[in-house]
Amino acid sequence: MITSLTKKQEKGITEWQEHCLKIGRDISPINKKVVETSWKKFYKILGKKDPFFWYCQSPLQAQIIINIFPEIAKIFEITDKGANIGDNIGANIGDNIGANI
Repeated sequence: MITSLTKKQEKGITEWQEHCLKIGRDISPINKKVVETSWKKFYKILGKKDPFFWYCQSPLQAQIIINIFPEIAKIFEITDKGANIGDNIGANIGDNIGANI
């Protein structure tokens, strides 16, 4: 059992933490194609169908969409058969929220 870290291991932890913080604090635009390709591959490995992608301008906008869209879907009884309706409603809500926040 390891009871202490070497100096090299301690330095490695600090370097990894700085690396992760740099990624988390990065506000540059994302490459949507790379993001979607990566997630689709991951879902395929899990044996799931492709995920739906929704890009938000802020964490607040994401939370509003996450918490409001399911309620709207219930109201309009959106199912897989109504995916096109769902996509349109989702896009309109996303655009509206993005324009007003």
